[in-house]
Amino acid sequence: MELSILTFEKYLKKVCYLSLLSFILLIFNVNFAFAQSTNMPDKVTQIEVALYGSISSGSLTDRISNLEYTIWGQRDYSDSLDDRLNRIYNAVFESTDQKAGIALDVNALEYAYSKEVSSGPILDRISNLEKKIYGTIYDSYSLMDRLNRLNNTLLGGKVNQVNVSVDAGKLIRFRILKTISSKDSVAGDIVPLAVDENVTEKGAIIIPKGSYGELRIVEAERAKHYLGSDGKLQIEFRFVTCADGINRPLVISKEAIEKNKSLPLTVGVSTAGLIILGPVGLITGFFVPGRDVEIQKDTLFYASLKNDSQIWGFLPGNKNVNANQ
Repeated sequence: MELSILTFEKYLKKVCYLSLLSFILLIFNVNFAFAQSTNMPDKVTQIEVALYGSISSGSLTDRISNLEYTIWGQRDYSDSLDDRLNRIYNAVFESTDQKAGIALDVNALEYAYSKEVSSGPILDRISNLEKKIYGTIYDSYSLMDRLNRLNNTLLGGKVNQVNVSVDAGKLIRFRILKTISSKDSVAGDIVPLAVDENVTEKGAIIIPKGSYGELRIVEAERAKHYLGSDGKLQIEFRFVTCADGINRPLVISKEAIEKNKSLPLTVGVSTAGLIILGPVGLITGFFVPGRDVEIQKDTLFYASLKNDSQIWGFLPGNKNVNANQ
């Protein structure tokens, strides 16, 4: 009897083991198949964040349909889901010689009105422009209708867009929008940046003043005054959002280092002791003897584009604002 029970227990263990193994393999195959199919959910998320500032709930089909309705005021079920998503993505982020993408269009409109751009969801930025120019918000209209109205008022009908080649190392001056310190910051903290002056190439504005950038705290270590140990702060400049709405990676180049040496970070601390860590200046380290490192809000800092890029920009000097049109 004891042998039978023992045999049965072994059998159950074997069944459980095989079932668990089958389940793991099933999950792996599902995940593998999903990874090998398309990046449709990622593209939908990217578009939603750009337009709404958040990720929508619901099925992928519903989310794509809602994006179509937001942009064009109607839904198109005649094409495949993939074709519909690509059409939406291209409308937002892709420009041609004939037409600027939505992201580029909004940047050109804001710049025409105030000589700088803002960050945040595209729909919010359009509403802010409409409120300033017309005194009302036309949120019952499609995004394309709203852009056409603003283009006629601010740009004489269209954006003067141009595609330019930009070499790696292009300098960008940022303003840090939040104080960071080895005393209070922790690894993983994200710190927002704003581009402090227009970045141009061949006369085109490729990164307007006010564009969003981002850095990340890689490591923060408080100074231990009683031990005389240094405060340490390591940061990584991650990306900047260019005029065409595309995020492009940043580095601290040699040219950026030279520029930064003349910029004070805080009282008694300068970038003269700044140390570049890791390959191609991905991580910047600050070490201050016997005290905490602090980089105050609104501090200016230079970084550079990491890669050679083709960027759609816009030509300044379009038609002036005429709120009566």
